[in-house]
Amino acid sequence: MKKSKIIFLIAAGVFLSVMFFLGYDISSRTTWPWLKPRSNEHDVTREVNTDTVMVDSIIIAK
Repeated sequence: MKKSKIIFLIAAGVFLSVMFFLGYDISSRTTWPWLKPRSNEHDVTREVNTDTVMVDSIIIAK
């Protein structure tokens, strides 16, 4: 093999190794969307009080 071809293969191997390492590192820190805890904004079972007239009436009556 020519010297330039060996240098290219070594450089390509180092580059690919670094890219695989970075990809693994980033993917290990990422949480899959279906494994994230649910926030209160999307919780369907949360009780929603839509009647604010009662609250306003109590405040005004005082």
